[in-house]
Amino acid sequence: MILDVYPISLIDTVKRMSLECKISSSCIPPNVGGDYYVLQDYFLLNCTSCVTCASRNYKTDLCRGNINRIISSIKKKHYSSIDELLADLPVKKARFK
Repeated sequence: MILDVYPISLIDTVKRMSLECKISSSCIPPNVGGDYYVLQDYFLLNCTSCVTCASRNYKTDLCRGNINRIISSIKKKHYSSIDELLADLPVKKARFK
């Protein structure tokens, strides 16, 4: 799952983007995208309409539980910059061209 980062000031825009993603998705749960996670200063939004959180053989969501654990570990913290937030995440950063 790829999460884009937005400032908290764009709350209405992020919620609208999330809803549009869910509505336009051709996938069925748990593979529907549009997830967003609220931190104190930022939103993390998965704007992919379909995610591969469940294997073909199992209907179990294999990624959101891990993402929820990661978000819970940083949710109450305040970050003065996006770099500070990213440095605190217990995952590797990815850069896409």
